[in-house]
Amino acid sequence: MIPEINLLPKYERKENKTGFLLSLLFILWVALLAFSVYFFMTIGAERDLLEERIGLLTSQKEQLEAELEEKKMNQLPSMEKIVQAAAFGNERYDSQV
Repeated sequence: MIPEINLLPKYERKENKTGFLLSLLFILWVALLAFSVYFFMTIGAERDLLEERIGLLTSQKEQLEAELEEKKMNQLPSMEKIVQAAAFGNERYDSQV
């Protein structure tokens, strides 16, 4: 291999900065692409988990609302009980006095 000797220092050969910059830009682009893919995959997994939890909470809410309605219906007196209380309530009151 023959060593390069510059006999004209006034005309020094410039370094190949274009190739270095293109290589650096390519490496940065690949890193950004890898980060983007990782970010979107992570967000997608979290979104799926949140959708699953929302569905579970919705079904629990519907179940609790149904139980609440059932308890409300059981606590309300029926019409027969209201009529009996109205009819016999006065007699009980009269007998106590």
